[in-house]
Amino acid sequence: MIRIILFSSIFFCLLVQHSVAQGWSSVGRWTKFPKKEDVSYSEINGSCFWNQNWLRARVTMKNGEVFYLPKAKLNLYTEEIHYLNEAGAELAIQNQVNAVAFYSSPDTAKTEIFKSLNSGLLLNDKDAFVNRKEVYVQILVDGKIRLLKMTKVKLLRREVDPLTRRMEWNFEPRENYFIEESYDIRPLGSVNKDHLFTLIKKEEGDEEWLKSNKNKLHKEVDIVSFLNYRNSLVK
Repeated sequence: MIRIILFSSIFFCLLVQHSVAQGWSSVGRWTKFPKKEDVSYSEINGSCFWNQNWLRARVTMKNGEVFYLPKAKLNLYTEEIHYLNEAGAELAIQNQVNAVAFYSSPDTAKTEIFKSLNSGLLLNDKDAFVNRKEVYVQILVDGKIRLLKMTKVKLLRREVDPLTRRMEWNFEPRENYFIEESYDIRPLGSVNKDHLFTLIKKEEGDEEWLKSNKNKLHKEVDIVSFLNYRNSLVK
């Protein structure tokens, strides 16, 4: 059960005091690209956000502090949490976040949880590990066996008209899944039965459950359902 918290001016004053130390910043309409070109978000097709809607969120920092934000959303291109303060200004939390839980409205019981992890752990990238490059992964299944989903949004420029050579910017998502068990995180690769059972041990009763539930482990929802079943057997 989520306790309703009233956001006051005092709260946001405290938030601002923490902003410099925690790496929080204001958000502009423009973003930088590899070729050092500036372009407005409004000029880019697609979305860089996990959810376009502003949702209530609980942000847990790496030092244990917890902040409740009335309006927030997750930018998967910049790996930032955007939020609105009392004055309506859009700000962003850039680092030092451990996890963020988004609450769907008006159903406060439903949450979507994202955890910040070093991308080197996920992608076997030594440079990313050393430089502490972090990404947000969505916890689709929690328990003894976790299913994690990493969505990286890429910014690509494509030619849309060969005659005029008109170019367009596009946000395009790339999804990767991971299995975490006993603190060991391994890539699932494509979502299918064979790949899953190379990462987790098949138990007696698995095939019977899959058959009775007409689950072929071909889709994300199939994997989620099956792993929730497996975790429910853990005592």
